[in-house]
Amino acid sequence: MAIKTIYLLRHGYRSNWLPEPHPESPTGIEADVLLAHHGLEQADELSQYLSSDEFKNKPQLIISSPFIRCIETIRPTAQKLDLEIIIDRGIGEWFKKDRCVETTVVNGTEEKTVPLPAGLEKLQEVFAKDNLKLNQYWESAIPNIKGESQQEIQERAHKALPLIVARIEKEYPEIETILLCTHAATKIALGMAILGYDNLTATFPNAAKGQFDHIRAGSCSLDSFSIPIESDAPFYDRDWTMTMNGNTSFLTKGEEMHWDFRNGFEAGSDADIKYRQEIAKLEAKHGVTMAKCSTVDAKEGDQQENTKKKENNNKRSSQKDYGLQI
Repeated sequence: MAIKTIYLLRHGYRSNWLPEPHPESPTGIEADVLLAHHGLEQADELSQYLSSDEFKNKPQLIISSPFIRCIETIRPTAQKLDLEIIIDRGIGEWFKKDRCVETTVVNGTEEKTVPLPAGLEKLQEVFAKDNLKLNQYWESAIPNIKGESQQEIQERAHKALPLIVARIEKEYPEIETILLCTHAATKIALGMAILGYDNLTATFPNAAKGQFDHIRAGSCSLDSFSIPIESDAPFYDRDWTMTMNGNTSFLTKGEEMHWDFRNGFEAGSDADIKYRQEIAKLEAKHGVTMAKCSTVDAKEGDQQENTKKKENNNKRSSQKDYGLQI
């Protein structure tokens, strides 16, 4: 059998999005932020949604970023559906090159790197009381330890996804539906790779709304991609369709903390939070709603609808319509 449905999920609401003090990370890695209480509530709401009788095409296997907030987000779902969680660095966090400030021992030598995630043994220790099926740690693609440009995160996502799917199809031949829990930037990069776009700020046509969309990436938001029939064709030659874009209908507060690559800051970073706070102050002062992605040159937005798809996907129509659930 082959994978027919892929869910992409962003982690829930982070604790460092709230005022200090912030809880210490159980991994000892400062950037390995825990979920806020609200994020844990989102994780519970997600599990209720995915395990409900109304949700027919349930995930059969979970792949997660190694960062704590992602595992916390899918923990209730894994417990309710009795699913294995496979950790994979290939879908880990995107750190920009200016985050290369951590002192890390690499091959016996101290180097400056971006924050690196905990290993399997530490994660098993952190989640020992949860009885999770957490026994594998894959490295479909390893993020640049010196930080990544937008092109590098795009290339990582494009490389990692078919490797993950191929390994699952080989080692878990009965699996047809998988869920990947990751971060805003990585979720978008993975989704755009599936759709065949080579620009992380590109839009795609949505006939149901009569407009062009970006991939939505609010906290605990869910995307879905599917193929109509089983296919053993190379991953990017399969006829993937996006059927759910940033779905937060199951969350009490709906979409929160949306981020995309038009924002000039790393998702969820201190700079991102400060920027959002300043925008909120201006909105409150002037009684208006401002664009949250104003850090990008307007010319880039003008060019998005004309973005070309990747060469290995040029057989798909650039005007393909997606009837999406929001």
